[in-house]
Amino acid sequence: MIENIIEINKGELLSKISEMHVQGQRLITLSCAEDDDGFMVLYHFDNDLKMTHFRVKIGRDEPLESISHIYWAALLIENEISEHFGIKVNNLALNFAGTLVLAKDSPKAPLLKKK
Repeated sequence: MIENIIEINKGELLSKISEMHVQGQRLITLSCAEDDDGFMVLYHFDNDLKMTHFRVKIGRDEPLESISHIYWAALLIENEISEHFGIKVNNLALNFAGTLVLAKDSPKAPLLKKK
């Protein structure tokens, strides 16, 4: 079970992530899960072995704002989430346009639940 999850809305995302950066928090990774209403994207941070997690919920057709201008390394996992779940990520520092991990003939958004 993940402890210390802070629920934030999309509008708070960039300011909260910027605060973490200023505090010297290390971005570990992002994770994504699909639910009935859309997606949950979790941002995982560490500082002196104390973990903090932000959870943002977005609808199926809602874009997510990139944090790659704050944490450069986020562009890799944001591209991966975009490819695997079909989530549009706005303002990526470097957008691989669906070719980071998937081949051109791969199924699109292969981690989406089949309906």
